[in-house]
Amino acid sequence: MRAHGAPLSLVCRTLGVSRAGFYKWQHSSAPTPPRQEPRDKRLAQRIRSTLGREETFGCRRVWAWLRLKEGVVVNRKTVHRDYATEGLASPCPSAQADMGESSTVDQPDRLWATDTTKIWCVRDG
Repeated sequence: MRAHGAPLSLVCRTLGVSRAGFYKWQHSSAPTPPRQEPRDKRLAQRIRSTLGREETFGCRRVWAWLRLKEGVVVNRKTVHRDYATEGLASPCPSAQADMGESSTVDQPDRLWATDTTKIWCVRDG
């Protein structure tokens, strides 16, 4: 219809869409640029070389090292993503592992757990 010279407002009204929605759809269908794979590979190599020097670093310290010592401008979340995809992140222990195997119960409301690291008293304020 638009190719035949009909105004855009008439075409949108006929199809039951707003003009803003049409323009949003028109711009969203543009192809997105591909990710920078070579940069990511170079970054992964730098992360591995940093971990070769400092094996105890986590992803935040690796990010700080890259930013401050090597002058690499990179987002912390990018380092975290590469850290995880390369399999460098240590697994997080689950809360169930702390309770052991003696925590199985046969009825509900039979096992309770709490953390008593701090018990506030009146004199503590």
